[in-house]
Amino acid sequence: MVRFQNMRKSYGSPIVLDNLNVDIDAGETVTIIGPSGSGKTTVLRMLMTLEAINGGVIYLDGEPLTHMEKGGVLVSLNPADIRRIPS
Repeated sequence: MVRFQNMRKSYGSPIVLDNLNVDIDAGETVTIIGPSGSGKTTVLRMLMTLEAINGGVIYLDGEPLTHMEKGGVLVSLNPADIRRIPS
């Protein structure tokens, strides 16, 4: 199962995706359609961890795909986003 929960992606000022919420069950076939520039490729790139997200969480089989806590540090897929979690 894949879950996009409150996903947000922006490139500076332009917001590409805002509050995307989608659940895809195991075995389900999904088609992403829309006009050019609507965020179709961005959604796939975020799922493949090729694109950093600005908010929300992607879950893969119930586990967060977009970040993990390691030694009290939130480790993002984008190393520039690493920050200390307050104790």
